[in-house]
Amino acid sequence: MVVPIKTVDQQVRLSWHRVREWYKAEALATSNRLRGLLVEFGGTLAQSDGALRRTLADLEALSLPSSLVELLRVATSGLVVTPKRDVCETSSRS
Repeated sequence: MVVPIKTVDQQVRLSWHRVREWYKAEALATSNRLRGLLVEFGGTLAQSDGALRRTLADLEALSLPSSLVELLRVATSGLVVTPKRDVCETSSRS
């Protein structure tokens, strides 16, 4: 059985898929960690990303310790947004 060598375009397309999946996994892990911290301090929120964003945007409403609010702000300041570009569209432009 002969496996054909991938073209550069195919390799780029696969790289986009890999990086996007990596971003998705990291974003899910980060949101789960943040939810866990909030629940430990009595916070309740829906499981959607939108609910988490709204909660993080209004931390003062939760009556959390100020040091935790500061920690959550620092932790969320470096969040990476998952690339939304269509992988096929992006690789065909190069």
